[in-house]
Amino acid sequence: MSEQTVAKVTCEAPGEEQPRVEVLSEALCTASELRQAVIAGAITSGIFCTIVGMGIGYLLAPRRGRD
Repeated sequence: MSEQTVAKVTCEAPGEEQPRVEVLSEALCTASELRQAVIAGAITSGIFCTIVGMGIGYLLAPRRGRD
């Protein structure tokens, strides 16, 4: 059998500092704030999609009498 050699190589540049990470023990927002944000996002995206859909429908709709 042949002899095998294993080398460990790191991907970090020498002297490069590790990124600092802050660990939080509490939640960033309350459940009610999260619920309000989700509802606001859903309403906003619904209105936006309705407006875009109406615009696309208007542009793609067959026009009678406009020849």
